[in-house]
Amino acid sequence: MVRSEKRKLVCVIVFNFLCVVLWRLGILSIGQVLTFFLGSLFTYLVSMSSPMERRLLQNAEECGLVNIWANANRLERSLYEILDKANSSVLICGLTLHEFQKEKGFVADMVALLNRKPREFRLRLLFLNPYCHYAVAHGSFRRLLGDRDLVEEIEETIESLKSAFGFLKPERKKCLEVKLTNYLPRYRAIIIDDKKCYLAMYMYNSKVKDNPHFLFSNEEGGAGFDTIWKSVSDLYERNDNVLLVADGKWRARWEDKCVQDKFEHCWTQSPLPGCSF
Repeated sequence: MVRSEKRKLVCVIVFNFLCVVLWRLGILSIGQVLTFFLGSLFTYLVSMSSPMERRLLQNAEECGLVNIWANANRLERSLYEILDKANSSVLICGLTLHEFQKEKGFVADMVALLNRKPREFRLRLLFLNPYCHYAVAHGSFRRLLGDRDLVEEIEETIESLKSAFGFLKPERKKCLEVKLTNYLPRYRAIIIDDKKCYLAMYMYNSKVKDNPHFLFSNEEGGAGFDTIWKSVSDLYERNDNVLLVADGKWRARWEDKCVQDKFEHCWTQSPLPGCSF
């Protein structure tokens, strides 16, 4: 039994004990005590997690993880709130980061926050290169499920970032750095000040905002943060990443670099899916 369910059971026992005490004092009747007992027992049974949920929570507790929300309504609802909590840096790694782009006021909120953050503040974004082989393969899989085209989502994210970058003050443009990875991200990670990591799992036929989220932290001795942080950092620093925004400049010819890399790979290696040269 995981800790959350143990707490529920303790609450039921304490509640019913108090009901018995009130009955002995003549404040409650035996009928009321039985009603409260059956009601609390029914509530406890209904609120119990499914076997799969119990295994997930138990594994999370054993690994030092903390389940920080039960549904999408309890997470930081916008990139604005995530950035607002950060003091020195935010690193976000994901597949398309399209969920952020869809938020109302995404460009205005991002510009307003970065323009008032310290000059040394860094917002670093990493998402999938729409021209890489992983994008081709994953895009085909999405079309089979009837989902939106992966490349379209990435392009919309890029356009939103381009718009936001254009509105940044010149001295704040270096606060933003964006890279495209040729390696498929397995999860969406949001690392704040190199101290906390909000991790969202990607799952089959499910939106990331509806999936389980976990909090890794190095502030309270929680296990797992160093592993996640190193994995995300190593992916962000790969030499084959494509620079989209760096050193306060928007790399307008980033697509040329993607096509060149793809051509060189197809020329030197055996043909792979997505090589159309």
